[in-house]
Amino acid sequence: MIEDFISKLKGKYNNLKQAQESPRDHSHVHIIWKDLGDGKMTIKQWYDYEGESNPYRTRCHKVLQKDDYIIVENWGTNWTHSPAFDMKFTLVDTFYKGELIYPDPIIRETTLKSFVEFDGYTYRSMDQGWKDDKLVWGSLSIYELQKEIGF
Repeated sequence: MIEDFISKLKGKYNNLKQAQESPRDHSHVHIIWKDLGDGKMTIKQWYDYEGESNPYRTRCHKVLQKDDYIIVENWGTNWTHSPAFDMKFTLVDTFYKGELIYPDPIIRETTLKSFVEFDGYTYRSMDQGWKDDKLVWGSLSIYELQKEIGF
């Protein structure tokens, strides 16, 4: 299961189609998931207009299998663990669906709400920061990215 998970997750994704169809609602973003081996991965995310050399998010992750689900531990680029942001993934039909293990972690003085799912071709995610029942950052809609062929 862990090999299938990593195989389907690794790669480069972008949401060009979604951004072109609805530029008011979705920035054009890119994500690269790299497999470092031994269950370790990195992620880098950036806005198209700012370029890959100026990412808004870079993290390291450890992927572990527990029974019939996958845990993706969240680590900083210096490999310090941030357990409040770890996610649990379950396989539902063809999609791995992820949710935060610990409810309502705090980031940038807001409560994080996060959702991720992928199937090896499509990657959907939504991250939000809430404070006093108001959306402070993030989107109310799901970002849908497609895996780039040949990466």
